[in-house]
Amino acid sequence: MKRASVDRTATLAAREYAPYIEATWGLKNHWYPAFFSSEIPADGIKAVTIAGHDIAVRRVHGKLYALRDKCAHRGARFSQEPLCFNDETISCWYHGYTYGLADGVLKTILASPDDPLIGKLRIRTYPIEERGGMIFIFVGDEDYQPRPSLESDLPPRMTDNPSFPYLLDEDVFSRGIHRPVNSNWRLGMENGNDPTHILIHRKSFYVVMSGTKLPLGFIPSAPEAGQFLELPDGQKGVWGVNGEVYKPVMQNQYLGISTPKPVAGPRIDEYRISSWLPCDLLVEGFPAPGWVTIEWYVPIDDVRHEFWQIALRLCRDEHERAAATEFYETVALPIGFTEFSHIDVVARERLQEHYRYPERFGQENFFAGDLAIVAWRKLAARFNRGIQEPPNS
Repeated sequence: MKRASVDRTATLAAREYAPYIEATWGLKNHWYPAFFSSEIPADGIKAVTIAGHDIAVRRVHGKLYALRDKCAHRGARFSQEPLCFNDETISCWYHGYTYGLADGVLKTILASPDDPLIGKLRIRTYPIEERGGMIFIFVGDEDYQPRPSLESDLPPRMTDNPSFPYLLDEDVFSRGIHRPVNSNWRLGMENGNDPTHILIHRKSFYVVMSGTKLPLGFIPSAPEAGQFLELPDGQKGVWGVNGEVYKPVMQNQYLGISTPKPVAGPRIDEYRISSWLPCDLLVEGFPAPGWVTIEWYVPIDDVRHEFWQIALRLCRDEHERAAATEFYETVALPIGFTEFSHIDVVARERLQEHYRYPERFGQENFFAGDLAIVAWRKLAARFNRGIQEPPNS
């Protein structure tokens, strides 16, 4: 009877976020990061896959264009051998089908310039924006309207944090990395906003170097811990670690484990962590006080995601910018984003073994510390703009 009771509880909870359980390929009709601006030089072409959409991006005279990275003739990918005869088109390297960058319409065929297909065939294009040193693509239904602003899919400006650096501000230092991870995107989101996964970081060099004494985890201490954050600019989020709504657990008497208060370095329970649609994590106070990190867990397909980390800091002059650059290159990148975050990557990839069966989302036995994960699932289920279908559907 006890086992049946647990199963019923899990089933009822899963129903509340049923659309999220279906979101193996991600959430559609949202803006996603695709590249850093520096990754696509003048007249450069690069390919990216987001939520199963294969997309080719070309820069011409500073302007960016995004098209489906697949010729309508026989499915060859443009990015495999980029071919451009002028500034208005992209051509398939196999048979010369040539499409307009702006509208995706077939403009000519190299060996059949009078073919009746010309002007009647097209490949889809994607909205694309370049802001804050990054390139974002709107992925989902081609006819989705009204198209939301990029800002509505970015972590918001935290107005109660006077030193908060916002990604799109001109006086913000911004540097980061991205790399693929062999796990579903949801495991990235849930790992990032998990208040009790601190256990895996207890021996991290970043923790030891900073003098931080990690608590055993955080549990909710106020009703706001599970409430949705709905902001005027459209952002939707939930809290993870936040000292006002979560409290640190410093001991476990049964195991005889006690964690002393930190004697130096930033306090882990002074960080604020929040999750935002479609797949964003905002970490205030990391990799150091006065800094902010934004992480994205962008779905590639059903078993991989692109893990983005961007470090931000307000810089009033070139001296502060130079200091921020030195800190990023010597501490934030090698110790924070590489060593510390690699532990999270390993955890997600290990968990993928279990979640290779998508129905296992919603079959977990959650405890009080998992409130942030459950709240995130409910948020994504309620406010998403659509569930991405598998490409072959």
